[in-house]
Amino acid sequence: MQHFNKDRLLHAATERLDQTRKRITALIPETRQSIAKKTAGLPSLDADTRYAQEAVIERLKQKIEDLGLLYPSPYFIKCIVRFDTDDTDRIFYFSKLPLTEEDIYSWTAPAAVLRFQEPGAFTYPIPGGNTQSGQLLSKEQYLITDGRILFMAAEDTEHGRELIYQEHFSKRKTDFLLPEIIEQLEAAQDKAIRTPANQNLLINGPAGSGKTTLALHRIAYLLQAPEAAERFKAEDAIVFVNDHNTKNYFSGLLPQLGIHHVTITTFADFTRAQLKMLELPYRERANLDEDSLPTYEYHKLQALRSESRVPYSADNPFLTLKHAYARHLPNAELGWFIQQTKDGYLDRIDLTLLLASRIHTHGPLQKNVTVLAQQKAGRVKRTTQQIPLEYSLMVLDEVQNYLPEQLALLQQLTAPFGSRMYVGDLAQQTKMFTVRDWTQVGETFTDTNTVKLDKVYRSTKQILEYIQAAGFTTHIPNNARDGAAVQTHTYINHVDRDTQIAALIRRHETVTVGVLTRDVRSVSSLQQQYAHNPLVKVLSIHEAQGVEFDVVCLIDTDVLLQPHVHAFTPQLAAQVQQVNKDLLYVALTRAMNSLYIFNQATT
Repeated sequence: MQHFNKDRLLHAATERLDQTRKRITALIPETRQSIAKKTAGLPSLDADTRYAQEAVIERLKQKIEDLGLLYPSPYFIKCIVRFDTDDTDRIFYFSKLPLTEEDIYSWTAPAAVLRFQEPGAFTYPIPGGNTQSGQLLSKEQYLITDGRILFMAAEDTEHGRELIYQEHFSKRKTDFLLPEIIEQLEAAQDKAIRTPANQNLLINGPAGSGKTTLALHRIAYLLQAPEAAERFKAEDAIVFVNDHNTKNYFSGLLPQLGIHHVTITTFADFTRAQLKMLELPYRERANLDEDSLPTYEYHKLQALRSESRVPYSADNPFLTLKHAYARHLPNAELGWFIQQTKDGYLDRIDLTLLLASRIHTHGPLQKNVTVLAQQKAGRVKRTTQQIPLEYSLMVLDEVQNYLPEQLALLQQLTAPFGSRMYVGDLAQQTKMFTVRDWTQVGETFTDTNTVKLDKVYRSTKQILEYIQAAGFTTHIPNNARDGAAVQTHTYINHVDRDTQIAALIRRHETVTVGVLTRDVRSVSSLQQQYAHNPLVKVLSIHEAQGVEFDVVCLIDTDVLLQPHVHAFTPQLAAQVQQVNKDLLYVALTRAMNSLYIFNQATT
């Protein structure tokens, strides 16, 4: 059997890589010189023309940033192609960002589907309703890190896929930014990314299945692919996340895929900004004990569903809320609301009601835009106009944590012919009264616009087995990684607990550690203890949804399994128990390599 000349292929690939990196190195100062020249000319321009020139300068600055991202790993695959319409072969390199000077194309280009084709005949669609066909002659795949080829494989019409080179290496994650790179996507995921842009999409799957990664790449695809880029602009795209940890996660990954200027926010931050009350503190949950909070939220929710048309008072939002809650909160709970007013914070139901009241009273939300008009003699006139606040692309991460009323309000902000993407699992409800059925918000999802991910790739086999033994449905892949057994610990008091956790953190001092608990008071005290350790994150379980750690220390699982529900109605008690079970699942699935359980010893 004939084989590849591995040394020759590796040598040629290394030379090409070096050449590309040298070109990137040269382009950076060239681009800086262009920026300097254009910047020097700004003072001689009139105000409006200067505004347009500044926009060009910003694009050049973005190019420098993109070149910096490309330099460590310029591309991940090479395809040699002969189109039916050509007499000569063409070489395509595909990357997360394009570099036309070196024949490197974006992974969103129509031709990028070739990276999933086997050598031989191919046909793929191109913009305009036509198709492109030809022969894929050969393909080389790479994993390039810091300018070094760590892995290379090749295949062509005569040889099957063959390993050319592989360097043994290890990679440890040291923060929240996960190195999710486009070459790791499977062909099935690529198909999901290319779901027609005119369809709303649901990405559904358990924790650790890769649904957030898939969502990130669909965002990048819609904002960059030729057939969708005119319809979807980064400035008109918004991603709603549940907390600021996840916001940082998205903000770190999207630029690596060539996406900038997408709004990433939480429902609370977005709503407070629209209502011009960012100075008011926000708490996801009212400052009440676990026995009182469910009934307080339940009665507030009844007010939201009945009183959302109450007149809106911009000067005193608590007055609007008081009018809405007066007929629905019992006397004791009205006292709790008065105390909340004195404390001066808003919770998720408060903000939802205020936004609904604002829209009902004053009409749809608006935004200011700058419009440039060409004048005589090359002059540009700049004006400001107010238009409806609409988004061509809206993404809702961990959608199971939204109230149906919140989703209904956000749906109103989708532009005509816009698209929404929902990411999450309705079976993982970690907040009370959130959406449980898509009919509640008028959405219909079928096989054509649903991506269901079943396999969990994040955690070790031992962690997955523990989750399964705890009563949760979990698929354990055949090739799941081996790891340490899950360990359970008991503690006498909080001092004993904190001492044991500190010892474990010292043992795992070079990797990320998440300390998770449902008890807000414990979160506060432990955060102070590890405030200066960047590898240790102390979070409530609600805050931990959407992030992951090498090591997780999970506190008081027994409280989640046996919540106090005697004071609730049967219906409310059942929901509290379900939410607590889902919280436990979320907490367990944050661990990638090691999981430690801490429960207080019974007397």
